[in-house]
Amino acid sequence: VGTALAILCGCAADAPTKSNLTAGYQALETKQYEAALAAADEQLRRSAAGPGSAEALYLRGRALEQREAISPDAAKLNLQSARKAYIEALSLNPPPKLAAYIRTSLGNANYFLDDYAGAQREWSAAFGQLNDPAIQSWVLYRIGLCQQRLGEFDRADKTFSLVQQKYANTVPAQRAREHQGARGFTVQLA
Repeated sequence: VGTALAILCGCAADAPTKSNLTAGYQALETKQYEAALAAADEQLRRSAAGPGSAEALYLRGRALEQREAISPDAAKLNLQSARKAYIEALSLNPPPKLAAYIRTSLGNANYFLDDYAGAQREWSAAFGQLNDPAIQSWVLYRIGLCQQRLGEFDRADKTFSLVQQKYANTVPAQRAREHQGARGFTVQLA
């Protein structure tokens, strides 16, 4: 998703911006998170609110979100920083396709920070703008998970049913089947 997005969104940016962001996405794909962050930060130094800035913030958020952490507290800090980058990127009014990807990632960060209402809101806003069925299926499935976590069990079941109908024979459809009908959660402590 990252490289394709860099190529699609980078076309409107100047050559140094496109090159810098492409290098950042390549670093992200090879799990070189510090290099991806450096590329994003370099673009933001060049132009904090100009061409490529929303995409640089998106790249920054993805690198922070995916970066390995040495502790649960460090992981939480990475997610909070990623969320901040995504929110800032959205404040720059990115093009609709980029905004959908930013909202999808913001939904991920919110979800893993236990902000299920925020995750559901962002994923719902992104869903109609996403063109990739593989991403759509995961987003819709996770909306159902949020609805369950928020105690909206009937809505969750309808969402899980929709995942199975629209995206049959996919991993999200299989997981939706497994979650459908749940009406509570248990926490298992070690």
